[in-house]
Amino acid sequence: LPPHGAHYQGREVGTAPPSEAARPMAADTRLHIRPVDGASFETAFGLLRRFFREEGFGTAAGAMRAALHSLLADPGSSVYLAWRGEQAVGVATVTTTAGLEYGLCAEIEDLYVLPEARSRGVASALIAAIAAWCRAQGCTGRGG
Repeated sequence: LPPHGAHYQGREVGTAPPSEAARPMAADTRLHIRPVDGASFETAFGLLRRFFREEGFGTAAGAMRAALHSLLADPGSSVYLAWRGEQAVGVATVTTTAGLEYGLCAEIEDLYVLPEARSRGVASALIAAIAAWCRAQGCTGRGG
């Protein structure tokens, strides 16, 4: 991490540029990353549906719902939500696969941040949570 008070492009690191600072956000701006569970399933599903619609993916809602349930039931997969206060602002999915050459490897399958929450460290925080999960699973960190 950069030293406290470090600046990048004329602003203190960790602060939003003026154009982004004016965007409305929830009163509690602390970012929390949590794994998806039964209580947050619909929230994660809603963000993933929005992501797929924005990207033009044609996956039917029923198929997405079933796939998300499968990911959550698979110990080699995980799904995380990013929260700012009470608002979910991002979602990420990760899966693992084992191979002879590299051992256990992981891939981020989906990563989505609401447009109004972008450029605020949400994706980086989701990736950091996934990296910690991967280390805990024994992923090697090497891949092709």
